[in-house]
Amino acid sequence: MRVHRKYKLLLWYQSLGLGAVVILTWLDEFLSLPSRLFGGVQHSNSWEAVMETVIALIAWLVVFVLTRQLLLRLQYVESFLRICPWCRKICDGNQWIPVDDFFRKGQFGVKTEFHICPTCWRQTHPQTQPE
Repeated sequence: MRVHRKYKLLLWYQSLGLGAVVILTWLDEFLSLPSRLFGGVQHSNSWEAVMETVIALIAWLVVFVLTRQLLLRLQYVESFLRICPWCRKICDGNQWIPVDDFFRKGQFGVKTEFHICPTCWRQTHPQTQPE
């Protein structure tokens, strides 16, 4: 199952957030931002920046995978048609419309006809054979 475009955008924003964290980590390492902004002793520790980057990447990977699974599940649930069991109307946004209107309105390229299935035919006409 593929992820919708709007969900892909969410995953991209999440990845861009990680990129910003990694860039800030390395800017802090090379420019000593806290000591420049607030004063104090400058120190450089590239091993610390590497470890922060690795931890951020691991956290991003876990969150990315879990978010993607959640979005796929949400997409699956959103794909269901809500149908009233009594009147057989379909929920289309905020409207409940008949099935044939739903297919006519949608971009399915499907026309509807009414036929009776063999099971219903046998129940309503037990003496005759269905056409």
